[in-house]
Amino acid sequence: MSSVRRLMAMSVSAGCVVLMLAWPIHPQLGRAEAPAPGAATPLEFLPDYVEGVFQVRGLDGFRKKLHAFLRETMPAAADVVQQALDEQVQAFLEKRERKELDGERPLFLAVVRWQDLEHQPPPVIIGLPVRDADAFLRSFLMPEERKQLRQHFEGCQRTVIAEQEVFLLPRGGYVLLTPLQETAQQLARLPNQPPRVSLAQRLTPQETQRWADADLAAYVKLAPLVQLAAEGIRETRQFLEATRGLPFGPTALALGTVGLDLLELGREVEHSLITARLEKEGVRVQVSARIRPESPLAQTLSAMPRENIRDVDRLPPGLVHYGSLPTACTLEPLLHRYQQVVRQPGTELPKDSARIERLLAETASQLLESQCRRVTWAFDMRYRGMIVLETAKAQLARQTLLRFLEELAKMEMPEGVRFHMHADGGKLLGRTASRAELEVDWGPLIGAHGLAGNAEVMMLQHMFGHQWTLWLVADEQRIFLISTRDAQEAERWLQNYREGNVPAENATLQRHRQPLGEVLSGLVMLQFNGLWRHLLETLDKTASAQGLGNLIPKEAYPEAKSAFFSLGLRFQREGLELELWAPRETLSELNRLFLLAVHGLF
Repeated sequence: MSSVRRLMAMSVSAGCVVLMLAWPIHPQLGRAEAPAPGAATPLEFLPDYVEGVFQVRGLDGFRKKLHAFLRETMPAAADVVQQALDEQVQAFLEKRERKELDGERPLFLAVVRWQDLEHQPPPVIIGLPVRDADAFLRSFLMPEERKQLRQHFEGCQRTVIAEQEVFLLPRGGYVLLTPLQETAQQLARLPNQPPRVSLAQRLTPQETQRWADADLAAYVKLAPLVQLAAEGIRETRQFLEATRGLPFGPTALALGTVGLDLLELGREVEHSLITARLEKEGVRVQVSARIRPESPLAQTLSAMPRENIRDVDRLPPGLVHYGSLPTACTLEPLLHRYQQVVRQPGTELPKDSARIERLLAETASQLLESQCRRVTWAFDMRYRGMIVLETAKAQLARQTLLRFLEELAKMEMPEGVRFHMHADGGKLLGRTASRAELEVDWGPLIGAHGLAGNAEVMMLQHMFGHQWTLWLVADEQRIFLISTRDAQEAERWLQNYREGNVPAENATLQRHRQPLGEVLSGLVMLQFNGLWRHLLETLDKTASAQGLGNLIPKEAYPEAKSAFFSLGLRFQREGLELELWAPRETLSELNRLFLLAVHGLF
């Protein structure tokens, strides 16, 4: 059983492949049944009470497809990845032959009950696609294992492998293996057992098609997993509550509670479907969550807007983080919880943070009154960029933020921090603009000393910057928060967004988000080349400041062009869907990262 334990520790995809091959099997099963007419997937013969299924399209087919894909996008990694996969497969086969295993058809691992996964034997079902069961078992099983194979009941064989009882059943061109007799009986569908609903019947036609098309797929029931984490969630809530009296304890309590509330929403999810597919132009990963129809969450999601996401194209070019999300699923829950925690009757705020936390709670309450609808943003790693807040009461929101910044400027700042606020900071496109200026001397702030301290200051300055100017402007329906020290640049960004001008430099951004569709509930994008280049430059400058010279070779730096990962979000009455799109252009840039990591260029 040591191989089983090792397999459980592997990643979903690799573990699925290896476990299916590693679990030993035995003779005299007879010829495998032909696939059921019209059966779309192996889910047809799995019972609906199964709590998790992990599937690989085909051991040989997927490896060939992955290798061809990597040869075109990450050639430095292609042979290394294939060799590693081959070595893992051979190691877990333990000198068994697999020539009768059909390497072009899906193989899967099903978890019957999450809560019993650590038990021995584990409650799992393994599905191996075979061409011929007799021939497969003759070549795959060890002689002693074949000797112990016996008919257990009709349609089911029993044997002992590594001192563990194993039951084997032929189904739809597969050999199913499980160490649990009860599960084997249910899979065999004995005459005296009630009929079971198959797992495939729980999926919509769209979900079934996604599953069939995927190279890697997973079906997960979240509610049992959340129940397993219930004790940890309860203890975390108690810990957060105990920090309420510490400086900024209420803030930590509010933020932590929002995260735990989000985690517990998993109880409202019937199941989640995760699929990944290698396509001609890139890799597509989809994660969907089916919500219980009677759940209040289903009603909330059905009211979430889906809009044309092209506003993102008008954001400033050359930055790293881009996105647009409805505030109902981002800002509003945080604002509600924050003002609720801080203003809870009988709560005495910590002396050291009471003033700022009261100010934050008041700001949260007034922003809720302004009826914010959507937040759109673009930033680089030094917080240079722009936030657009769409709201029904723009002037109220502007006055709220202005008052917050003015009150913040009156507070005592930590050593090394200087903050100034100008309510009348000039004009941008003829509109009154307020201006906040922040400067941070990282040395006193972090208590840096000596050569190592200088290098640390250098790293922080290059990573995050040390001087910022924030412009606050409003029109009839939007608040603009623009972070740049150049007033002309701020005005240009504002003009482009308000007038619908798409900078020519954002052509790649447009192209890399379009495979997700034009109408989405939300969109988040990461400009990988900009992020990777910034991190390498920071490391290089830090090393130079310590007298180590230039550690990062020039060939490790990405090309001076944009390359994005894009994540789309869709809300609908039956649930939500996340879709990640990684185009070939972006994945090809990972080749340099692979070379740097694997060949130790550091």
